Amino acid sequence: MTDPVFFKSFYEMDEAESLRDFLLSKGIDCRVEKKRAIMDSVYAGHSGDKNIFLVMEPKDFAKANELIDEEIRARISEIGPDYYLYSFTDTELMEVISKPDEWNNQDVLIAQQLLAQHDKVITDQQITQTRENRKKVLAKPQETGMAFLVASYLLTVILPIYGVFVALFLMNTRTLLPDGTRVPAYTAYSRMHAKIILVLGLIGVVMFLLRIAGGFDLYMPFVLF
Repeated sequence: MTDPVFFKSFYEMDEAESLRDFLLSKGIDCRVEKKRAIMDSVYAGHSGDKNIFLVMEPKDFAKANELIDEEIRARISEIGPDYYLYSFTDTELMEVISKPDEWNNQDVLIAQQLLAQHDKVITDQQITQTRENRKKVLAKPQETGMAFLVASYLLTVILPIYGVFVALFLMNTRTLLPDGTRVPAYTAYSRMHAKIILVLGLIGVVMFLLRIAGGFDLYMPFVLF
């Protein structure tokens, strides 16, 4: 498996292993990992308290979701009326469909079925379009804000190593979308300032090391150690 990434997260190991075994039986290479989300990715739709992950190659995401949906449709009649979505209003059911990354495949399909029973038919094509629209929303990069950038510049002057770490975080963090693609988590403007902060931080670190290693006593007001 090359470059596997987070596909779904779980509270219980049994659920993760059951889905893994199902997908493996269908030819999808995947595995279960128990760990916290890696800091270089923001997982769209991921609940931070779930620390059990099913990972696979991004190219298999679409096929895996198709297989899961097929299996759910084959067994959807077995789900009883005590399932929690049956108490949802139509507006709440539409919310499930409009934000599929916050729900599981079964919830989305049941919401679609319940709305159809209420004479509000949501076609598969509409769901596909909804997912594309949702993807655009999730892919929108975050803006760090001017206050944060100013504070980061000031802290880099005082503690250069801080600037190195915060700059690398802003430059390298990616949002992992539900279809497995990664996009920058922060705007180009924020990443531009991150590059400047990185340079300042590295200059400060190098000068500090020169002072330690070689007795370099040149007065450097922008490196306050």
